[in-house]
Amino acid sequence: MVIGYNFDKRQSLAMGVAVSGAGVGMLTLSALMQFARDNYGDFGFFIIMAGAFFHLVLFGMVCFPSPLELGAQKKRKLESKENSKRNCNITLIVQPYLKVGLNKGCACLCCAMFTYCFGTCLLYLHLPEYIISKGFQAADGTFLLALSGVTTVIGRFLTGLLLNFKIFSGMFLYIVTMILVAIAIGVFPFLVHSSIGQIMCIGSVGLFFGTCFAVLTIGTLIFVDISDLAVAIGLQMLFAGTGILTGTVIAGMYAISINA
Repeated sequence: MVIGYNFDKRQSLAMGVAVSGAGVGMLTLSALMQFARDNYGDFGFFIIMAGAFFHLVLFGMVCFPSPLELGAQKKRKLESKENSKRNCNITLIVQPYLKVGLNKGCACLCCAMFTYCFGTCLLYLHLPEYIISKGFQAADGTFLLALSGVTTVIGRFLTGLLLNFKIFSGMFLYIVTMILVAIAIGVFPFLVHSSIGQIMCIGSVGLFFGTCFAVLTIGTLIFVDISDLAVAIGLQMLFAGTGILTGTVIAGMYAISINA
């Protein structure tokens, strides 16, 4: 949302650079978090993790509203005043979400984020233990996470470049890369016994995994006005979080039933 409100030109390139930070985090923090857990135990590990996440507050404080965002806020306030004469307060809160949620394009994006996060979060959550269960070391799982971080940085930055030079449309990259991630994850169990197979699959997943986040704002603006961008992105993140929650719970229940 911050990128969408601060870049009118070269928005796709800015988005690619910004979201590549997630890959840098995977590259650097996966080894550091493993080191923290080995040396400080579970309690110290979570304290350090909490401290790292708390920096989101610091970086968020420097994201001041841009003129574009202030204009969008002004437009929403004018619409709110007009609607307040006809509707109650509860309706005013719900109405923007209904407006965006009933938009067919946004509804499809919400469903896509739900199913995408439902599956991909499981890979990163269980990858280290899965690698260990196949006879490899914990360091191998950490290496694969770091590898995914490297390829994610490359993939997200390249996505921004491709969109900036208008080589491919945002929705084309959104759809194709999701399909490629699904294929890479699908063949991973068949290649996991080989180190080369692991590198090929996880490297491919990392390369295409973050593309949908790099083009999310651009794709959303195809269907909604910029004044509704915050609501639309918020709904998609709600569905993404719901996918992560339900995916991990269902996978855990299935594992318990298998072990029982």
